[in-house]
Amino acid sequence: MPSDFRPRPRLRDPDIFRVLHAEGGTCGICGKSYGLELHHVLSRQAERGDDMRANLVFLCGDHHRRVTANDEAALIALGWYIRNHRWDVIDYVESKLGSEQAADWFQRRLHLSI
Repeated sequence: MPSDFRPRPRLRDPDIFRVLHAEGGTCGICGKSYGLELHHVLSRQAERGDDMRANLVFLCGDHHRRVTANDEAALIALGWYIRNHRWDVIDYVESKLGSEQAADWFQRRLHLSI
């Protein structure tokens, strides 16, 4: 199946979607390369300039809905993906919340010990 790199109409910055997709965009949970959406690990209000990319993770539409709905299995899978493939996300959250609060946030939100 061909990859779908078209951003959703409501995406604020379609260029970042294209850049991330060109770097190997797949769902962080299931690996699909089509029907992708960008998930903000921390709320959008936490974003500032160049470090925004570290706050974004590709998820397929199904997994994005499940993570947003706080499905425990999907959150655990997202935590596993971040710990094993996206240390930049952990660094980003630590820079925004501080080390202790970030560790607590990851444990509560993604069941992830950092």
